[in-house]
Amino acid sequence: MFRQQQTADGQRGVVLLLALIALLLISAVGAAILFMAAAESSLVGSQRVSARTFYSTMGGLEETRYRMMPAILDAQGGLNEPGTQIFALLPVVPPPGVAPTDVLYTINTNNPATPANFNAFAQLPANDIWLAAEVPAAVNLRAVASIQPNAGGNAAIPWQWVRINLKTELAANQDLNRDGFLDQVPVFLYSTRQYRATDLQVFDPDGAGPSGPGWMLPPPWGPPPPLPTQSCAALICASPVYMITSLTQIALPAQQQTTSRLMRAEVAVSPSFMIDAGVLSQPGININGNMEASGRDICDLDCGPAGDNFVFAGEPGFGTQPTPVGSLCNTIQPLRSAAPLGQNNPGPNAAKTDPACVGPNCTCGGGGNPACIDTSVATPFDINELINELRPLATRLQQPVNSYYPQIGAGNLNCDATGCQGQGLELGGFPFLDPVAQTGADPVNGTNADPMVTYVDGDFKCTAGCTGAGILIVDGDLELNASMAFYGIIIVRGNVSVTGGGNPPTPCNIYGALISGGGINTGLGGGICFQYNSCAQRDQFRNAPLLSLSFREVPSGL
Repeated sequence: MFRQQQTADGQRGVVLLLALIALLLISAVGAAILFMAAAESSLVGSQRVSARTFYSTMGGLEETRYRMMPAILDAQGGLNEPGTQIFALLPVVPPPGVAPTDVLYTINTNNPATPANFNAFAQLPANDIWLAAEVPAAVNLRAVASIQPNAGGNAAIPWQWVRINLKTELAANQDLNRDGFLDQVPVFLYSTRQYRATDLQVFDPDGAGPSGPGWMLPPPWGPPPPLPTQSCAALICASPVYMITSLTQIALPAQQQTTSRLMRAEVAVSPSFMIDAGVLSQPGININGNMEASGRDICDLDCGPAGDNFVFAGEPGFGTQPTPVGSLCNTIQPLRSAAPLGQNNPGPNAAKTDPACVGPNCTCGGGGNPACIDTSVATPFDINELINELRPLATRLQQPVNSYYPQIGAGNLNCDATGCQGQGLELGGFPFLDPVAQTGADPVNGTNADPMVTYVDGDFKCTAGCTGAGILIVDGDLELNASMAFYGIIIVRGNVSVTGGGNPPTPCNIYGALISGGGINTGLGGGICFQYNSCAQRDQFRNAPLLSLSFREVPSGL
């Protein structure tokens, strides 16, 4: 009895000990779960803040890229067009040999001041620690306010600023010509590649354009017309590359620190190109009816009524006033063919060109003011490469069998009986002074024009009052009549034919230029008028967003 009682007394407290051990284990598990939850919450919070700073910084880049579009006016916050707001201008390209001095900031503050009276120097960011190293010559620092709703408030995207400056080797830390030296020469986009301005000048060393002995522009972008004091490399065929840098800093009060992201993109306006003939054809040109083609550039003030009082195609007295010797009026050959003399037909007396070409390669019709075709001239454009480069920028129109695209109503393009009704497909808006009533057209400066790049995958028939603006690419044959009106450039891989008559909304049909190629003879007939206009060719991409050439995150160092 005594031993049994002793054993029982020795086991006292075991349950309590087990309970304490179990409680300890449960507490440890609970503490581990709490620790994991806290760590997960901290991780999620960190990821949330990181994502917020990333997308905030991207928001600054996208707002700035939108505002840099040429079509966005000052009143809409645009940065690309000179206007009444002195600070709403992009950095300008300096003269050769001078480093860029302009820098434009977009500031995201709660300052309600408009760009017109924005105190640029007082609002410039103090935390742009990279400016001095990247743009050391910058002395003209300007700023505009963000146009996002409630900029600077709690509901706004919290990026701090976006800096816009011209790209140079030094700013981008990129040795483009691999000479071991980072210079401050502005960089241009030309035919999908980036070149330093001095490298582009190699293609046109004398600055005289295609008329100079040093002309060496690479394909497929051929030479522009020989405009006085202008060269393709400097003004027409290349676009400056801009660097836009966006910074976001978000304070974390709990950790008593700040998280930041610095994003950088390189953008450029799609480079325009120009054609040195009113109608440029690889195969022969065959004129079958009434046609007028003027090579006097109506965009040149020296060619207008304010200058030499020339009469243009489509107007009474067309072709009766020759270009005087020594005139500054920019003229090009209205009709030019790469085919030899015998493969071109200048047509009857009713067809005429202004001015007429002279020389052994010209073939002209009869009459007092005949149509003349400049023949055996190699086409500087590779039609296939040209279409391939422009196609990604275009709005694509599918080509059904036996398609017919009439223009109906207020500028809407409809696919007749092809299931495309109501899609609002367009060729761009012809430059009517009153776009609602479509009256009072301005085919010289393109007032109210709505240019776009349109790609037709196949044959295209554009009659019944078909109008448009921008660039029309036809990957097949083009058929049109004299009721058509287009402002810009028409590029056709195949045959161009004019059928029947019609009444265009202006004295002429096509203001700009036309290229035809693809090894098919080009027949230009019917009653149609071509008027050369360099303004219409320079205005091709103003409605298109800037090309995004690169994007990367920069270690902020903050």
